[in-house]
Amino acid sequence: MPTTPKDMMAAIERNLPARTGKTLAQWAALAKRDGPKEGKDRVAWLRKEHRLGGATATLVACAAEGRRPNDDY
Repeated sequence: MPTTPKDMMAAIERNLPARTGKTLAQWAALAKRDGPKEGKDRVAWLRKEHRLGGATATLVACAAEGRRPNDDY
């Protein structure tokens, strides 16, 4: 069980291909290509259109911007 936000994001990334059939890089490319430009809107789009959970959508949206959600910590 992840104990820190960084560990949680690493676990989500690790499990993403098994859960969704796409790697983080593939999701990020899709979000960058087809999703809204703004991070908040991109997260909402990923949740609504692709039915990703909140933390997963945040991870993907940040990856599309070339960063990690916990870069600010």
